[in-house]
Amino acid sequence: MSRIHRSLIIGAIIAGILSCAYYSKTYGQVGLLMNEPTEGAPYLSYEQHIRSLVNQLNNWLMIPSAIRIIVTPDDEPYYDPLTRTIHLGLAPIIEVQSNYSPRFLKSALTALFLHELGHALVEELNIPDISNQESVADTFSGVMMLEWLDQPQQWLESAEVMKPKTDEIAKEAIWGEHRLDLQRYYDALCLAYGSAKAPRVYRLIQEAWINDNHERCTEDYPFKIEGWLRVLDPILKQSFPSK
Repeated sequence: MSRIHRSLIIGAIIAGILSCAYYSKTYGQVGLLMNEPTEGAPYLSYEQHIRSLVNQLNNWLMIPSAIRIIVTPDDEPYYDPLTRTIHLGLAPIIEVQSNYSPRFLKSALTALFLHELGHALVEELNIPDISNQESVADTFSGVMMLEWLDQPQQWLESAEVMKPKTDEIAKEAIWGEHRLDLQRYYDALCLAYGSAKAPRVYRLIQEAWINDNHERCTEDYPFKIEGWLRVLDPILKQSFPSK
């Protein structure tokens, strides 16, 4: 081996060590990063709830690139792939907070955050866009809450908060990227029914369905679990509690 080759190899090794040290110092090898807490903000309890969830997820997932989370009170939630930032707007929560207990609202916030994280993972893991991405993100949120966070009751609470209060359907909703709110509510019940983890869902299912088509929920659920397990397997630090 020539002196030049040795120098290049040694240089590459040193660069790698420095790069790892810089990454550890800057990001702490954490994939999900939150802004500094906003002291005294009226939504501080929501922010603290998400921070706790982020810490939990960082113990499980090794996301390739840092994804930032910014909690804002007045905006709608969305994921920006250009800046790798989840803008967790609290507008949908604040809009209904006078109608529900804090427990229900935090359940809805958990589902909302995991939905946006689902969008982020679709981008970060290059998941092929072969279905409606909003539905994919909804499923990710449900699978995470039902299986890996083991919070079936909270999943049903989040569905209750987001359930539409009227059967009227605006024309723009039909052309929107999301499924209709009532469909998303039924989808949430369907996931809970398929998981067989939330006994209360059986009564809700009976109220929501006129026939027996909810049996498909039991048939479809294992495939949804297996699909997300395969997608997440490369970035798992350790087995999820219910895996």
